[in-house]
Amino acid sequence: MVRTGKRRDLPKIHTSKYCIAYLDVLGAEKFMKNDEQDKFLNDLNSIYYDAISDVSFVSEVTNKDIKFKIFSDNILLAINIKENDSLRKSKIEKIINLAGNIYNNALCHGYLMRGAITEGLFYKDDNDIFVYGKALIDAVEIEEKLAIYPRVIAQKEVYELLPNYFEECSDGNYTLHNFLFAPGMADIYKHNLKEIYKKYHKDDKVKQKINWVITHFNSFYGGPRFVNRIQITKEELENLNKEEVQNV
Repeated sequence: MVRTGKRRDLPKIHTSKYCIAYLDVLGAEKFMKNDEQDKFLNDLNSIYYDAISDVSFVSEVTNKDIKFKIFSDNILLAINIKENDSLRKSKIEKIINLAGNIYNNALCHGYLMRGAITEGLFYKDDNDIFVYGKALIDAVEIEEKLAIYPRVIAQKEVYELLPNYFEECSDGNYTLHNFLFAPGMADIYKHNLKEIYKKYHKDDKVKQKINWVITHFNSFYGGPRFVNRIQITKEELENLNKEEVQNV
């Protein structure tokens, strides 16, 4: 290939205001390095498409308004917020619901996620090549430095717009109440959380993260909003440890 030396006159591109959700599957490197890599790929595909199918309640905002990008184990959702946008609240609510459903779908497949929801300047081209902007940088930093546990943290401005979707944690962060989007899935989540705990309970670092989700699960499904309260008890977790010892 011979270079002509000619300079292309490309159209100017620029950032604009978006709400984005950045989600990461925890422990994905292990799945992609072993014999489970094709299973993980198909699970990730199912997690994404099932979430898209489930979220349709916001009539003014359709899935066509959402920009998606999946890279390795990362899922990025973005929607443009125009100046004085009358649909700002509905658009951000759409992103919140998609993020919650993706988190829950991942748990249905036995995976834990963490992430962030932010609002700010962002750019993504239509060819799905170029992703750029402060909103993304903020989301990645929140996911990596603040989320720590398998949770989705909202920027303060997002929380203040739709506080009913979040709860303030003891560390001052606003965490997405993901179980709000699937109140009838308690038995499946309980089973999978126990399986994840059983698989990783010897790893103290991972176990700390799993215990955070279990506490979150118990707080929601064991709370007053349910007649038949469901929890994962200490006795159940101790029995899982015993089962592991017996199987060694």
